[in-house]
Amino acid sequence: MAKYTNKKDEKIEVSDSHIDTAIRVKIELQNSSPSGKCNWRRHKRIMEREGFYDSDTNENYRCLIKAEQKSKGVLPSTEKYVNFVTDKKIETLETLVGDIYIANREKQNVNRLLSKTKREIADESIVISDIKKLISEIEIPKFEQKKISKNNDSEYIGVVTPSDWHIGMLFNDLNYGVAEKRVLAYADEVIAKSNLLKINELKVVHLGDIINHVYMHKNTQAYHSEFDVSTQIVKATKLMFAFLRHLSKSLDVVYLGTIVGNHGRMSNKGETLTNDNVEVVIHEMIKSMIDMANLENLSYDDSDYKKSFQTIKVKNRLIAFVHGDKESKTGADRIKKHSSIIGEQIDLLVQGHTHNFKVESENYERKIITSGALMGSDDYAQGLGFYTNASQLFLAVSEKDIIPLSISLNDVK
Repeated sequence: MAKYTNKKDEKIEVSDSHIDTAIRVKIELQNSSPSGKCNWRRHKRIMEREGFYDSDTNENYRCLIKAEQKSKGVLPSTEKYVNFVTDKKIETLETLVGDIYIANREKQNVNRLLSKTKREIADESIVISDIKKLISEIEIPKFEQKKISKNNDSEYIGVVTPSDWHIGMLFNDLNYGVAEKRVLAYADEVIAKSNLLKINELKVVHLGDIINHVYMHKNTQAYHSEFDVSTQIVKATKLMFAFLRHLSKSLDVVYLGTIVGNHGRMSNKGETLTNDNVEVVIHEMIKSMIDMANLENLSYDDSDYKKSFQTIKVKNRLIAFVHGDKESKTGADRIKKHSSIIGEQIDLLVQGHTHNFKVESENYERKIITSGALMGSDDYAQGLGFYTNASQLFLAVSEKDIIPLSISLNDVK
């Protein structure tokens, strides 16, 4: 009789019938496994249902069965195989078939996931190819600018936070043509208000959801989409650069980054790598366009750009920028969270996402300011109870106060 040493260091003898059954079960489990390996825990359960309570899952037992299998020429003899099939209880065979069915289903699921991944890789390759082609067609005209001198004694510095443009979305009166008009109208209003407050320096950070995407909500989103994703990315990049360039005709502009939004994720929710997002791609493209344009009054500084948030110090006030999709409803908790992340008490948190302009005050005059969206409240925002017009945010920041200005764009069509 064959022997092996169990986990208690005891010598266990097993019968020829045990060996034949163990080999047969092992082969069936190997054949039904996606990896081709035997699940020894399942093997032990089946052996016990067969009445063999002296099997094990340890290395000694596994080596014994493999050695016996090899000595028998991989498979048991035909006579013993037939006896095994015909002599066993029907309940045990049904259990074995059930386990094999489960293993086959696992194999099918693995194959299905592999096929899905192949399709997604192919789709992403097409998108990347389209983006490269469209980028190559972008022309950056040469512009002459007269250098604007910064007035360090100016009371205010302007903070411009475009948010929730959703380029590519068709909703109510919004399409790309309207979006272009509203973005340039936004820039004109920022310039006008800067002149009133004697501001000559702007910090610009986009708060995310710069494109609308197509595949986030597959049953409904494509219906409201004007362009495919690659075209949305390129058009959003061109429009953001045009916005920055327009501002830089009159003011000294520093671009700080484009925060990732939930509409920019590259894959399904929960499957996307951290910060693997359309906004990061657009951010890098805008930096390249700024370098190529070489304008006197337009530069970038992304030294504190963390993709999902950005921080700057303006007039001795620490300001944090986020998209807003991951924020709690309690203002104090939001301030506390981001102060903890940064390691320094923030004075102002600026966010988008809900498409609804809002100013919240916290202890010691700390504030949370939420920007409106380029199309106003969509069906998502209305589902949250927010009904508002199209608007964008402009902040005038001094050492004494922070003035939030909501720029209405609803009449621009």
